[in-house]
Amino acid sequence: MNAAAYAFVRFTDVEHLLPGIEAVRSLPGVAAWQAVEGHYHLAVTLTQSDDALSQSLRDLPGVKNVLFCPVEDERRGGFTPDPEQCNAWLTMEIDAGSRDALAAALLAMETPRVGALAFSGDCCVAAVTGPGFESIDAAVERDIRPLDGVLRAKRDWIIDLTQL
Repeated sequence: MNAAAYAFVRFTDVEHLLPGIEAVRSLPGVAAWQAVEGHYHLAVTLTQSDDALSQSLRDLPGVKNVLFCPVEDERRGGFTPDPEQCNAWLTMEIDAGSRDALAAALLAMETPRVGALAFSGDCCVAAVTGPGFESIDAAVERDIRPLDGVLRAKRDWIIDLTQL
């Protein structure tokens, strides 16, 4: 599946998450969503990248902010979280001139494995899967943040709501 955009939604309070998920499920163009914990509360994979859909996300009750990333260059798509592993979304502010080198470095990583990778202007979005929280955090600190062209990297853990 090719994504047209990725969106990351932060609510004013986590109590808005479940109603937000219900609203997102009914929006046209939503291919997948995951509850996340970190800088955002909800990650959404979209098959459309129009302004109306972006505005629909911003208009959800209780939304504090939305990072909307229309995909200009998708290097790997079709991410499905592995329920036996730890999964996370990375959102990175990058030097857009470093896309090719960043893509090569990220896709060459064995741990964590990159399941989705897309670029939008100075934004890079990646979904990663690894054997544990520590291995993903260590890789972000040791291998990803120091890469030439990465200006800022944020990690959000994917939460399996069926396990709560």
